[in-house]
Amino acid sequence: KECDWSSDVCSSDLEVWIPCQEKFRFSEQVDPTTGQKKFIVQGMMLPFGKVSRNGILYNKESVIEKHKDLIGRPVMYNHMIEGHQLPIGHYINSIIKEDGWYYEMDIDSMEKDFIRKLERGDLRHVSIQLVGAKAVERFDENTGQAYTEAYVGDIIEGSIVPAPGFLDTTTE
Repeated sequence: KECDWSSDVCSSDLEVWIPCQEKFRFSEQVDPTTGQKKFIVQGMMLPFGKVSRNGILYNKESVIEKHKDLIGRPVMYNHMIEGHQLPIGHYINSIIKEDGWYYEMDIDSMEKDFIRKLERGDLRHVSIQLVGAKAVERFDENTGQAYTEAYVGDIIEGSIVPAPGFLDTTTE
C-alpha cells in the first residue's frame, strides 16, 4: 500500500516547527527476517531556499549539520509531548538531498486507528519541533520580502499533523 500527500509548516520565535511543503509516502512492508508488518512514512521535512508563509527561511548549513539528530526521535501526533501522549513511532533515517531535508519514520504497527487515518488520507502533513540556535532578520531586495533566517539548534520531535501550515498545499 502506498499513499502520497502534502506536508506542513508552523513557526514561532526561536522554538519553531519546520515547514514541509512537499509530499510524504506511506507504505506497508513486511520485515523479511521477522515476518512482522512495518508501516513506513517517507517524505520531505524541509525544502531548501524557500521562505515559509510565517516568514522563516531555515539556514541550510545548520540543517545539514543537525539533520542526523532526527534519527531515533519520536514521531508524535500534532506535537503532543506533554502529559500521557506516547509516541506513535520513531524516525529511522534522515537524508539531505539537493532540494531539501528528507526523513523516514517507522509507525508502530499497534497504532491501528492512526494507520487507518494514514491509509484513508485523513492525515496528510508533517511538521518538526525544534529549538532554534539563532535567528537573523533579513530583507530580500529582489522580492521586497522581509524574513527571518533561522538556524537549527536541538531537534525535539517530529509529528504527523492534521492541518497544513502552507495554505496552498494540496492533496494528490
